[in-house]
Amino acid sequence: MYGVISILHAVSWSIVFGYYFFWGVILAIARGKKDLDVKIENEFMKGTLNVLPPVMAVSWIVALATGVWKTATIVRGSWSIMYSTTWGWLVTVGFAATIAAILVGVTQMIPTCKAILAYGRGETLFKRLATLERINFSLVIVIMVVMLLAWAY
Repeated sequence: MYGVISILHAVSWSIVFGYYFFWGVILAIARGKKDLDVKIENEFMKGTLNVLPPVMAVSWIVALATGVWKTATIVRGSWSIMYSTTWGWLVTVGFAATIAAILVGVTQMIPTCKAILAYGRGETLFKRLATLERINFSLVIVIMVVMLLAWAY
């Protein structure tokens, strides 16, 4: 059972990381170079913003739920490990960063995506979405680093 949960955890994190890497790095570079035609970019945004929020929500929920399950399995009721060991602190920091990223997504990114779909590509909305993507990409990097360090302990 632990193996299946670990695979679900890895797959969901791969989806999350891939999304933020694409939007936070690759697309940001293309936008910065002005390589994207506005009409093509608008069509691309409309197509992806209808699909991505539910996919990302499910990926975040699966990543969080499987991470909590894995942690609970490892500590087996001895939650003091979370504050008395390096592993526990790393996992706690990763958990806090995960909650922060989910909150940014739910409270800021989803409403911004809905506004872009409703009103079109407004420069202010687009810049806001790009900033939110960079914030969450930074949080995802923090999560990945601390969880890899925790895995090494």
